[in-house]
Amino acid sequence: MAAADRVILDSDVLIDLARGDALAVDLVDGLISQGERPAISIISEMELFLGARTKVEQRSVHQLVQRFEVLPVSEMISVRARNLTVRYARSHGLTIPDAFIAATAIANRALLLTRNVRHFSYIPRLRVRVPYGGGA
Repeated sequence: MAAADRVILDSDVLIDLARGDALAVDLVDGLISQGERPAISIISEMELFLGARTKVEQRSVHQLVQRFEVLPVSEMISVRARNLTVRYARSHGLTIPDAFIAATAIANRALLLTRNVRHFSYIPRLRVRVPYGGGA
């Protein structure tokens, strides 16, 4: 990864990290040791909190997301996400959360690290890479 690349982690990578997956931990530790502060979309943060079933899990999510820059949804990101949804929801199955995550990465000229490349590979101007362990 070039040093100038801004990196956004997709929700699947964050879930791996929350579960203590060694590859995800190594990825984030490596980025941080290179002076990078990985970012996440606020949509990914919301997805993590949605999956937290107990107060303990909510605290764990809170601690996890504090390691990252959480990127908000701007008006420009909202419009771009809407346009992506109109264009790709029916033809490619693009979900609303994925549309917002993709729009956030495009707006920030960031590289999106995800294991779910097929969710995003058809979106123009979106740079996507599988960070570890193959991808779907």
